[in-house]
Amino acid sequence: MKVKGFGINRSEIFTRQGYSESVHFPQILGIECVGIVTDSTEPARIPEGTKIVSIMGEMGRAFDGSYAEYVLLPNEQIYKVETNLDWPTMAAVPETYHTAFGTLKNLKIEDSDAVLVRGAASGVGVAFAKLLKGKYPEARLYGSTRNTRKADRLKAAGFDDVVVEKEGRLDTALSFDKIADLVGPSAMADSLTHLKDGGILCNTGLLGGTWTSTISTSSPNWGAAKYITASTPDSSMKALCRPCFDLIARIPYRCRAGENLLLTGRFARPRLIWTVPTASVRWWLSMTDIYQQTKAYSRIRDHQLSIFENYARKRGLQSKSMLILMWIYYNPEGIPQNEIAQKTYSTKQVVNATIKSFKEKGYLRFEENPGDKRIKRIKLTEEGRAYAASVLDLLEEAEMLAMSELTPDERNLLLRVSRKFNDALARTIGDYHD
Repeated sequence: MKVKGFGINRSEIFTRQGYSESVHFPQILGIECVGIVTDSTEPARIPEGTKIVSIMGEMGRAFDGSYAEYVLLPNEQIYKVETNLDWPTMAAVPETYHTAFGTLKNLKIEDSDAVLVRGAASGVGVAFAKLLKGKYPEARLYGSTRNTRKADRLKAAGFDDVVVEKEGRLDTALSFDKIADLVGPSAMADSLTHLKDGGILCNTGLLGGTWTSTISTSSPNWGAAKYITASTPDSSMKALCRPCFDLIARIPYRCRAGENLLLTGRFARPRLIWTVPTASVRWWLSMTDIYQQTKAYSRIRDHQLSIFENYARKRGLQSKSMLILMWIYYNPEGIPQNEIAQKTYSTKQVVNATIKSFKEKGYLRFEENPGDKRIKRIKLTEEGRAYAASVLDLLEEAEMLAMSELTPDERNLLLRVSRKFNDALARTIGDYHD
């Protein structure tokens, strides 16, 4: 097929960062797309020129995916559609709208229902609102959000009212006939307390970052006859694809081109989270661990940076100027200004301003570079070296004392792992000067 458009799925971002062990590079990524059949092995069923959708399977993982101009797909992974949607709008449909449509079907909506969407500001939440209002215009639709500033946007998307979430709980006494829970297990217990007897909760998303639930269905707080289901697009794509597009075609306020292209992969593949995890669920579990560990390490790093910043400020410096001073101090033979900028990931303007300040205080001097007279080497004056020593020698001593509290094995591990992480971060985030 010739690819006409695709959404960016969250799983692809993780794969690009090297977290998908089953994906072996070189590999063209992309796990969803829309396009036109250009060559077919089943011309009677899928003739050339047919508009199609393809999603998940092993596209972009076991074989080259939708980031390419053309993609070769298994016939069973090709879903024909008849639609007048333009390609950018159509590209927003496969994951986002299909998941929303599956959720809509599982909730068995009626016009008299009061319906709540938890995580309403997500791509699936907005898609769900448009589909529901297109098919059940009389239903009362509520959307939850932690950010009250999103209330007007949600109402513009089709929500009748907005419910605020505070610390994982709905800040309302209202109860609902149906709940589309895109937050997942972390919110499910609270969602059930707001579900009417005989109501249905469809767990679709995992925006809350929690992958399993410890809820007890015998809790007396939940009343009686409440039903939990889930949207499973993996198994129902073919059955739901056509009616999903048919419904979109009937909606009077169709989504604008590209409106929901973002956030197509804001949640993991929906699964019944209390079943034995499949390989894909285990993969997403690992992503959760990585997320939590990344945040924990970020806090450690920020604390360390704050310690250095506090030390610098007590000596009339900023951490960046202290870093620049450090590179000059530990290069007594002199160092070019452009090299300081590269080593400290600083702009030329920042380095210029810092060097100018030190020079005005008599701490620096410039010398010609014997190898290239166009480049000046920056050296400390005797006064500058004494000043730098008063700042940096004490810092070095403090670092050595801190390091001495670790065992030799811990020190070696710290160095090895830190270097590995920095190398990986440089590869994924890109060098400052690229």
